[in-house]
Formats: sequence, structure tokens, C-alpha cells
Amino acid sequence: MHAFKFARPGTGTPRLFGTSARRIVSTLLVLCVCMLAQRAVAATLVAMTYNIHHAEGTDDVIDIQRITDVINTYNPDVVSLQEVFQGTDLLSNPFFQLDDLATLTGMQGYFGAAFTVPPGEPVIGDFGNAVLVKSDITINNATTHALPNPEPAAPSEPRSVIEMQLSLDDMGTPVDFTFLATHFDHNSVANRLAQAAFVNDLVDGSSTPAILAGDLNASPGSSVMQVIEDEWTNTSLSIPQIDYVMYRGSNQWNVILPGQHLIDPTTSVASDHFPVLATVEIVPEPSSLALALLALIGGSAFLRHRRRGWANGA
Repeated sequence: MHAFKFARPGTGTPRLFGTSARRIVSTLLVLCVCMLAQRAVAATLVAMTYNIHHAEGTDDVIDIQRITDVINTYNPDVVSLQEVFQGTDLLSNPFFQLDDLATLTGMQGYFGAAFTVPPGEPVIGDFGNAVLVKSDITINNATTHALPNPEPAAPSEPRSVIEMQLSLDDMGTPVDFTFLATHFDHNSVANRLAQAAFVNDLVDGSSTPAILAGDLNASPGSSVMQVIEDEWTNTSLSIPQIDYVMYRGSNQWNVILPGQHLIDPTTSVASDHFPVLATVEIVPEPSSLALALLALIGGSAFLRHRRRGWANGA
């Protein structure tokens, strides 16, 4: 056992601690650095995708309150919505579904039109995707992109993807991520393949953590999903689905709760799709202070090793 000493024998050099104490201090310092290397609380995100079928349920009743009830019950942080209408009916009565949902849920809303409803329909306005975001998440940027449609002769509708740059406030530290909300073509495989490639191109080369949520109209294992999986990983575990919550970057996310269909008395009637909900966690990144301290410790250890070598004549 090493005793505490105040001078190195034969040198007179002050020495506050013995070997054991120095090792304890070094260990504590390394532990402190490890704690600094990660955020105090990992950034957790509850993401939902929901094709609301313009709030028309399986009972043929249009009821936005049922969609609201589903969202409020499951309390997601961010929601990708498909088949959302923004406009009026033929009597000019307001029919702004995204506005209603944002008000009723207390969330921020963004609408991305896929197309303008053609004449002859019972409504006037735009149809497309939307995103709801909790108020404690910052929307840094939002853009709607038209998706490619190489087979326009197919009985299909124009499709789009919303690209959002968002920030979570994690213990005072902003954590940036990309959120994509989309709805692929339901008839043409060629269109879906082109749309999948377009979505992949939006994030290709980016180092920002990203989530893709939407109705991809493609089953697991299909050619479309094989393209998507070049960039994205499904949060769900072997369930039949066409609605997905996916993440990009296996080293950037942890799946806390895999994506699952939400099946209850309300979701069974509110739309012709069940929502899918997943809970994910952005993997903490080392802080710049921690990296600097680790470099300092590593440099100090190297110098100690070299000094021992010099003392031994190495």
C-alpha cells in the first residue's frame, strides 16, 4: 500500500499524493469526461404517421374530432399526416383540416399541397400532406417538394414530400434533425420507385439525423422498400404495413418502442388506415469540451509513459 508523501525521496520535489491516490483522481477525471461526453438526457422523439383519409371514417362520416382524439390520446411529438384537405366546400364553408387539427391539438402545423382539387369535386382547395409539431420543437425550415411521376398516364394523383428541419431543446442544447413526411403513389410501381429514389436523394450525403414517416404504399420486402432501405431503417418489427416510421443512420438513433399500429375503438373507425407510432432516441454526441479533455488526458498519459522510458534509458 502506498503512503501519502509530500516530497519525492532524494529530489525534494513537492508531491501531494501517492500512486494510489493519483490513480483514483485519474479514474474520477475520466468518469467526469465520460459524463460530459454525453448529454445529460438523451433526446427522445415520439413520431406518428397517419393517413387520415380527409377525416372520412369507415362509417363514411367526416369527423375531424375523431382524428384529434387519436392524436391527443397517444401524444406524439411530431405527426406526418396524409390525405389532408385545406379549403372550403361549395358553399364557402371552411374546410381547413390542418388548421383545425393544429388548433385542437395545440400543435404547430405545416401543410404541403400535392395538388389542387379539380373542378367537379364537392370541395375547393388543396389536397396533400401535413405535419403537426409540438410547441417545444423549433421549426427551422420547411419545404414541400413535388415527387416525380414518370407514368402520368397511370390512374394516380400527384404526390409530394414535406422536408422539415427541426430542433429539439435538450436541457438547453438544440438537437437538430430532419423530418420527411410523404405519401407515395398507390397505383404505379414505376412512380413509387422514382419517388423512393427522390426521397433518398434529399438526404444523401447529409450527416443530420433524419426521420421518414408516411404512407409509402409498399409492403416490406417490395422493390420500393428495397430502394428506401438503401438509406432508411424501419422502426417496426416484421408487421404487415404500408405506413412507416423510419430512421436514417443506425449510429444516430436508438429505437425505444418499435413502430406499431394503434388499434382501438376510435382508430378502427376514424380512417381507413391505422396510425403507426414509434419512440426513438437521438444518440448523444460527444461534447467539444469532452473531446478536448480526452485529448488532454491521452496526451498526458503519453508524456508520462515517455518520461518513464527516458528515466530507464529508453
